[in-house]
Amino acid sequence: MAEIHANLRALRKSLKLTQKKVATSLIMSQRAYADLETGRTPLSIDRLVALSKLIGMDPPSLLAQLLELEPPKPKEDPERDLLVKMMKRMTDSQAILLKEFQRKLKPKPPEPPTGEA
Repeated sequence: MAEIHANLRALRKSLKLTQKKVATSLIMSQRAYADLETGRTPLSIDRLVALSKLIGMDPPSLLAQLLELEPPKPKEDPERDLLVKMMKRMTDSQAILLKEFQRKLKPKPPEPPTGEA
């Protein structure tokens, strides 16, 4: 599993992102993200999915590339590219505000029926 973590770091560096910026996007601390890159913490499915959304890849492709020891190349996505450029220029507090805004925009799951007629 150590190679997954090494390639995770290579991917981040190839995108010219800091640990702090990626961690903020994944809604975790920089220290927790650093633990992912060093192998102290295993990469969970939830984090893999969140990371794949951040870089514009589907989770199976990202995992396959991480296992093959090849740094993944993000697919062309103008919206993702713009978001990455914006994140590089943001302060940490601006990035946190953006993530909070994105969370509020997500549709809420429907309420379960109460059974009352």
